[in-house]
Formats: sequence, structure tokens, C-alpha cells
Amino acid sequence: MARMSVVTLTHTIGGLVQGIDLAQPPGDEQIAAIRAAILRHKVIFFEDQHITATQQRDFAARFGALHTHPLYPGVSEAPELFILDNHAGNPTDNDAWHTDVTFIETPPLGAVLYAKLLPEDGGDTLWSNMQAAYEGLSRPMQNFLCGLDAVHDFARGFPAKRGVAQAAGEQKYAKALDDHPPVIHPVVRTHPETGADGLFVNYGFTARIKGLKRAESEALLTMLFQHIQKPEYQVRWRWKPNSVAFWDNRITQHYAVNDYLPHRRVMHRATILGDRPFSPLAHAAARQASSGIVGSKFCTANFFFLFVADIAPPFTEAGKNPANRAPKPRRVRASCIPSQLWGFGRNGVSTDSVQGEKRFFFVKSAAGRAGNFRQATPRPGASCRPERRRSAGRAAR
Repeated sequence: MARMSVVTLTHTIGGLVQGIDLAQPPGDEQIAAIRAAILRHKVIFFEDQHITATQQRDFAARFGALHTHPLYPGVSEAPELFILDNHAGNPTDNDAWHTDVTFIETPPLGAVLYAKLLPEDGGDTLWSNMQAAYEGLSRPMQNFLCGLDAVHDFARGFPAKRGVAQAAGEQKYAKALDDHPPVIHPVVRTHPETGADGLFVNYGFTARIKGLKRAESEALLTMLFQHIQKPEYQVRWRWKPNSVAFWDNRITQHYAVNDYLPHRRVMHRATILGDRPFSPLAHAAARQASSGIVGSKFCTANFFFLFVADIAPPFTEAGKNPANRAPKPRRVRASCIPSQLWGFGRNGVSTDSVQGEKRFFFVKSAAGRAGNFRQATPRPGASCRPERRRSAGRAAR
């Protein structure tokens, strides 16, 4: 058996997998290697794969439960798969940037797409890396976005008068619409396996930003929809007969190029269910609660949440602890520190250690012990304000 290898297609996104035959059920080691390739490259491709619908279904099911689409027609021998059959009489509706099925509470982990019939030329698909797109924004914009939520709407992606809804029929469409009310997801999503943050809004299904005025929401979404289209974030795949694409739907968007009509293009897709998206705020809070790490940083507006611990014995500077032991936090409180004070040692804020990308902070009182702050529970979209002490004269009023 040939050993599996992955050829990098671009530095940002995309890998070509070699040395594996998907017609032969992959073993556990191969599945683990494929999962690792997905996490690294975001989308991977397999060429010259001669697989049946049941083999495609069974391969996809190794990565999670499968989603059955409420509108697209299924494959008779494997109803979990659905058919994308586009031609002059049924033009594609996927020629817009989108993340698949974000209109449900647990959007897909990923999808496996198999080329059954291709036009002589055209019909490429592009994928864009949402981690790179998020990291390409300015820090103030990142901080602003990570506290926001957005509304995702089935009806936006599948309007009643468009082709997919019309082909499904009035009764089937009405049921799908009733079964899929609008849902709310964070604008910035933390990847559940890698911990990377990425944009999680898409033109296909994101209707508006919750809590913003309509004009503000439209302006912000328009900017983000344009931003993710930068070529630096993308890979373009030119399909060959019997090739397969497998992408991580949690951290990518894709676009099916509609340049082949009136010729025909037929694809089979298996969609793998994922989990409920969570924001960097929720991720940091969960890690803080489970691990007791002090110093986790939340991004919100222009402030950072710093978790502050009461230390026993009293904290001393590194190297001066007579027992040479790390201080143990007894109790963790949260407070807000203005970003301009972060890490600069001003107003009692000091950086005590750095481990990898995580900075650990303690806010000290004049006595050298950890500061005692009011409990502050961060909320997505909350406006963080630094604490202020009232003067004696003001308190007496």
C-alpha cells in the first residue's frame, strides 16, 4: 500500500492528497492522517478516485453523522448524498461565496464533493481561508467583531422564487422553511479542534448583525463579504473527472464558478454535521473555568478582560520565591483593563510571564498582593468599561 502524502497547493489553503484509494475503506491511521491534513490545509483534494455513492457516504461518515439537505434531491442508493446537476435548464445557485448550511444550529463540520460529470472546460471551485481573512483585519476591527452575533436565514439562501426552491416543489419548500427558522451564530468563530479564530459570516445565509442598526449591519457585512474574496486567502481547484474535494466548513467559504453553461456539470455531495459555533469570548471563558489559568485575554471593544487571582502565599517576583514554587490561585475574578495599559506596567498592570502566545498577568495592589476587583462577567457584545473608584466626597453625595 502506497504511503499517503500531501502536496501543498498554496501557503494559505489547499492540499493535494496522494497515495490513497478511497474505494478501499481507509483504516484508522489513514483517517487520522486525513483529518490532520484537513486541519492544516482547510481543503484537500483527491484525484482519480473511482467510488460508488455508498463508498462516498461511508467515507464521509467516518468523520461524523451526515446531514440530509431539505431541498436538493438525494442519490437513490445513498439518500444522505445529494445531487448538484447544473445545466442550461437548471443553472447553479452556488455562484456566490458561502459556508454550507449555516442556517442550522450545528452547521456542518465539512463536506465531501465528488465530480461525476464535468464540462469540457470551466466549472472550477474556489475556497477561501476564514482564519487568514480574520487575521488580515486590523486589530481594532478584530476586537470589535469578536463580540458580535449574526442572524443566519434559510430563506436568504433559498428564496421561494429561485431555482432550488421551485425545483423542490411548494410543499417541500414550505416544510423546509418551517423547519428552519433563523438562527444566531457568532461573527467570529473559534475552531473547536485547532482553537483558531475565523470569520463566520457569509453572503449566502447571513442576513444581518444582531444589535446593529440596519445601515450599520449592511455596511459591515458588505465590507466583510468583499474582504474574504482577496486572492491571497484562496485556492482555485480545476476539476478533473472522478476527483474529490473535502473541506473544513468551519473555517472556509467556497464559490462555484458559473462559466460553463449551457454544458452540464454533475456533482455528488456528502455533508458532515458539526457542532454549535462558539466565539473567542466563550472559548476563553470555558478554558478559564476548566483549567484555572490566570491571564486569559478576551477581546471586546478597546479593552481586554484580565483574569486576576488571589495568590497564596503572597506573590513575589520570579526568582524571589524562597520555596521556588509557582503561585497557586485560590480564587479567580475578572476585571477590565483599558487596552492602552495592557502589558505596559502602568497603573498596577504588569506582565509577569509569557508562555508561547499566552500572556499571564497579575494586577497588584500597593501591598503587592493581587488586586481585589468587582466580579465582572463578560458578555458577547458587552461594552467593557474600566472600573473607577469613587472619591469620598462623591460617595457622600
